Amino acid sequence: MPSRSAVAMLLAFAPAILLFVLGGLAEIRSPGLYMDALTPDYIVVRTLNPAADVPIWTFPGALLFNKFPIIAQIYHGALTYYVGLPAYAVFGTGIVGIRLTNLMYGLLVLVSAGLFLRAFRVGPVIIGLCLAAFALEPGLLFAFRTQFFINLLPCAPLLLAIALVEGRRDAAPGVALAAVAGFLAALSVYGYFIYLFLAPVAGLHALWAWRREPRRVPLILGWLAGFALGGSLYLFGFAMMIVAMGGVRNFLAFLSGNVQQLGVASSVSLPARVAYFVQLVEWTLLDVGPPLMMLRKTLPPAAAEMRLALLLGLPALGVVLNLVRPPRSPGLFVAAGLFVGTGVLVLVFGSRVWLQHTIMLLPIVYVALALTLDLLARQVAAPPRAVLAATLLLAVPLAAMNVLDRQAVLAELGRSGGVGLASDAIVRFAEDNRAGAAGAAPTRAFFPDWGIFMSFEMVTGGRVPVTTDFSAKDARKTLCAGQDVLLGIMDGAVEGQPDPARVTDPARLPNWIAEIDWGQPEVTVYRQRDGTPVLHAVRWRAATPTHAPCTP
Repeated sequence: MPSRSAVAMLLAFAPAILLFVLGGLAEIRSPGLYMDALTPDYIVVRTLNPAADVPIWTFPGALLFNKFPIIAQIYHGALTYYVGLPAYAVFGTGIVGIRLTNLMYGLLVLVSAGLFLRAFRVGPVIIGLCLAAFALEPGLLFAFRTQFFINLLPCAPLLLAIALVEGRRDAAPGVALAAVAGFLAALSVYGYFIYLFLAPVAGLHALWAWRREPRRVPLILGWLAGFALGGSLYLFGFAMMIVAMGGVRNFLAFLSGNVQQLGVASSVSLPARVAYFVQLVEWTLLDVGPPLMMLRKTLPPAAAEMRLALLLGLPALGVVLNLVRPPRSPGLFVAAGLFVGTGVLVLVFGSRVWLQHTIMLLPIVYVALALTLDLLARQVAAPPRAVLAATLLLAVPLAAMNVLDRQAVLAELGRSGGVGLASDAIVRFAEDNRAGAAGAAPTRAFFPDWGIFMSFEMVTGGRVPVTTDFSAKDARKTLCAGQDVLLGIMDGAVEGQPDPARVTDPARLPNWIAEIDWGQPEVTVYRQRDGTPVLHAVRWRAATPTHAPCTP
């Protein structure tokens, strides 16, 4: 039979998991599928459907066997692809399958935060209540409906790496365990380069945890070996790119151009960067980013000052008390180190980073809050009932604020279906034109505008061939071969603008129609739920009887 402590932990985790799942299932089709929220996951289409004739935007040599991504971008690997692949195989790659997979990503972060707290011996009452509040956190839920997902998921292996070391601190840790912890820390960096600024905290924690171990040198070497193994994923990907690019010189020139684009050598002053970090912290804790991506607007948070006091002020007080009086909380020092690492990231890159690059502050501050409550309880030797009362007093208002904010965003998603490039209009377009849909014929789709092809690939499962370039010559060649031509062009949704307002050449479609010379195509306008046009779907039927004759 499971021990009493195991049952207590199960009861502590269960409400949080249930609350997060309920949130993940709410308005599951909204918003639509913004392209950056699908990369590198969209590559699973080629893996699950090897016959798919669809594009993959990767660097030369970045795909192993032309199928498995190793490096998705110069600054991140393909962690979400590999974590999500089994879920996509089960749930499919349609809008519901994507959301269920994203739900799994969120659960990994949630459970990792709980295991982190458990490793630092926080009691089940504090874990249960703080984890439930975190499960209701709007930023956690909606990060996994936007491009923030790729920045937040790597926090899970980092927290697990630290928990693995801490959980065995009073036992006799093995070298294999140390290697796994190091590998997990490196895996977070593979997930996204920003964790290079946080992973050293895991290494320093391991050094501290093993400082009195007779076998500390083998343990440290094991941790470093694991970290090197995880980091070798980047090196392996770079080696593949070097071969594909024709040598080290070409690769270094490519790498230099990408580093310059990252804007590391920013001219912004140090005080301005500090101020910018403070602003990012506030915006992250007030959940500014994900609604802005989904709705192109922010919603006023409930009791913003109280929220900041609970998530920032109280943990800051805990860090001070941790410094000046025993007993001390090693976990709180670790959480503070992760917070500082995020600050160093912003100081280095300045305004080149934005809210998606600081989204990991959410799990950091929630575990810091729980660790602070645990520290205060131990420093005043509070009885269990007092701990429960105090935790309820703080966690319940935070959870209530989260519920209000989360429901406000869900209500807006239900009304709008997402805005611009995040509109569900793009999903509806893909569903209407997938193979086997009513009236569908053998088709090749052309998407010259940014914002369509990844969601179309996912929703159609790669069963409709896709090209991201368009020319009248290629379209006519396709029609003469007996395939319909489906052209998707955006009416708007330029990134960063409050409404769809892409400025395009209004004459391009009439010119293409004239050049293709295949009669008048069928044109369907897909709109947001408020009626604002998002894209035009233009279909030329190969079977159209009246058109200029095909020539060899």
